[in-house]
Amino acid sequence: MRRYLTDPRDRTEFEAAAANADRIRLTWPALERLAEPGDPTPTLERALWDLAQALAERGELRAADRDLRASVGDPIGAGSLFSVVTDRQAEIAQRLTDVDAEVRRRAVQLRTLAGLCQDFLDHRAAQGRARLRVTAAEALLGSLRSRPEPDLVARTEVVLAAYRELADEYT
Repeated sequence: MRRYLTDPRDRTEFEAAAANADRIRLTWPALERLAEPGDPTPTLERALWDLAQALAERGELRAADRDLRASVGDPIGAGSLFSVVTDRQAEIAQRLTDVDAEVRRRAVQLRTLAGLCQDFLDHRAAQGRARLRVTAAEALLGSLRSRPEPDLVARTEVVLAAYRELADEYT
């Protein structure tokens, strides 16, 4: 089964949605058991197929709308045929509005899910970096604590001086 998207705007929108689906597919394993299903591929493929159908329908509706607009401009008169053409044009315009909303909703869902997956990975990476930085800071603080305190140095100098005096007296 194939759907052809002839309007460059529709192809661009589908390519963006496919890129979002790829981002989801790539980041999904990192979510581990936090997300179901374990493999999102069938769900993403179905979402892309449904989006492609909506985009194709939108393209067909745009073409029908252009054709009906051309008929309104033709010398068909103001009779019943004109009324039928304008009625169909209104129906097409309403359906086009509905399909536009469906396309936006489907594209936003994929974009939002891709963003959520990426945000989770970014958050986890930031936590990992923070843990490494804390570990490095703790190691640094530990090495600083192992240095002799200035008071300890002064006391040690006093004790050693006292030993020297004692050693000088008994030598």
